[in-house]
Amino acid sequence: MRLRLWTAVVLLLAVVTVCYAAALLLGGQVVPATLAVCITVPPTVLTLIGVVRVSAARPAFGPVVALTATFVRMVWAVGVVAFLTPRAADYETTPEALAQWTAGFYVLTLAAETALLWRLLGREAAAKKEPDDGPAP
Repeated sequence: MRLRLWTAVVLLLAVVTVCYAAALLLGGQVVPATLAVCITVPPTVLTLIGVVRVSAARPAFGPVVALTATFVRMVWAVGVVAFLTPRAADYETTPEALAQWTAGFYVLTLAAETALLWRLLGREAAAKKEPDDGPAP
């Protein structure tokens, strides 16, 4: 069974939604958890789509694009948290809670994206791989 890009996006969003619901039920901190999801999920979906599209068109650039996408997501998350830190009281939360929730959802989305990319791109690479003729004589 081949995993498709849009199925991967839906799976990513489902994983985040389930973890978000569990976090709200167990943690009870609605505002920092919601901000963290809003900070981490859109870039994750965009980079997942971008990496798959670039890897399909030019497989040699796949690893570089995946690392660049991870770096961009990290810089985005850190930058937004740094920007919102002095304004945390306006959102009725603390800078520490915002940073902790964002780090948690960043790691969650990174793990889910990595697993999905492994599955999406691993099969394409295996299908394009030349057959092994066995050991050299």
